[in-house]
Amino acid sequence: MDLSKQWLDQGLALLTCPPAVPCIEVLQAYGILGHLSMQFEGFTGVSGSLLFFCSQMARKMGLHLIDMPAKREERRRGGANLIEVEVKRRIWWHIVSTDWIMANMGGPQEGTYSLHPHQMKTNPPSNVEDENIPVGHSRLSEDEYSVPLGTTSTTVSYFIVRTKLATLFREVIDNLPAGYFASPSSNVSVDMYETILSLDQRFMTFLKSLPPYFQLHSDIHMDTNNSNSNSNSNPLSWQRYLIHHNFHTQLARLHRPFLIRGSSEPRFAYSRMQCIRSAETVIEIHRAHFAQYPHLPRVHYMQHHLLMATVVLTMDVCFNPDEIKAAARKADLLAIFRILEQEELAFSSAHHPSRAINRAVQVLRKMLDKNNICTLDKQEASSLQLHPVHMQPVLEPIQLPETQQHQQQQQPPSDDFWNEFIHYAPSFDVPDWGILFNNLDSQYSGLA
Repeated sequence: MDLSKQWLDQGLALLTCPPAVPCIEVLQAYGILGHLSMQFEGFTGVSGSLLFFCSQMARKMGLHLIDMPAKREERRRGGANLIEVEVKRRIWWHIVSTDWIMANMGGPQEGTYSLHPHQMKTNPPSNVEDENIPVGHSRLSEDEYSVPLGTTSTTVSYFIVRTKLATLFREVIDNLPAGYFASPSSNVSVDMYETILSLDQRFMTFLKSLPPYFQLHSDIHMDTNNSNSNSNSNPLSWQRYLIHHNFHTQLARLHRPFLIRGSSEPRFAYSRMQCIRSAETVIEIHRAHFAQYPHLPRVHYMQHHLLMATVVLTMDVCFNPDEIKAAARKADLLAIFRILEQEELAFSSAHHPSRAINRAVQVLRKMLDKNNICTLDKQEASSLQLHPVHMQPVLEPIQLPETQQHQQQQQPPSDDFWNEFIHYAPSFDVPDWGILFNNLDSQYSGLA
């Protein structure tokens, strides 16, 4: 991890001092460094700035207009270097899809994107292996060397599906009012909820349209029993689970504002069911695949998504304590919190600790501290019985002093802490949960 951070820092220095001259190689370097920065710290000022510089440079180079009718006709008549055309398409759509995906994540950039689909004319990359792209000057079109996505997997297939998933996330932003996830939905209109259900159907259509090799199917463990199923010999396994991990994270987030109301109002029962189902899928994917391969990278955003899915299930248990599965789920939630804690320790280094869980724990501790209930000793925590106690809602965003943040980052949460959180969580009312989710979402940006 230290070596990766040094590599990132050196790469940034080379690109910016002095500023690099625009070219394909520099764009690729910006994309790689931006992705690495995002893995370390989420959508921070560094990764956001890299994405901005990358998009600006790409537009100066005309990557957003590769497939204008005039340029396509020019290639048809005079030929072109198709390898260069495909590389430019891949770079442009990496920038675009990242912009749209990040716009659907929590944080100050939520609900806004910079690259509008009506202001570009570049086709997605072709589904073709690198060695099958015609070499040299060619008059061929992509239809003559590309293979169908639905039947043939290539090294570019995941990238193409990622652009389709990013398009779906952008459509969510386009159809919901600004601040939808940050504001309570207690007074949601009939038309607004119809919009949610319409977007849900788009998610289902996307799921059904996935090629067979990217379908999750009914057996989530189908690849983990294969001894050759690792990131090198079976990349489709990793890519398949990553697609569904991101898909179900956002589907759960779409329905999350109606999770509580779905327990008491039949009109929103579908949202509760879909939110729970997607949160459970995120957790099962993590258990069945990511947790099986300790050599695979543990990245910031995946830890964050697992945490949010766990808190969603905790919230549902708190509002439905008498359901048949409630007791088993409480024990399950503690086990998941332990997994998060273990991954936090594995992911961290002495100089560059992971912030995903540390910041989340700060949020949870602060919420408990505001109600003077985060002072239990080990014996009290182990003897707790789940029952509601009166709590005042937390009405403002949570901010910790820098010294307190540093101290708590050095103290990993214990089983007592997670027991305590699950014990007192039933006392949180709707505003408490709304602010809790907003604060946890904001942690992803790296700016909180």
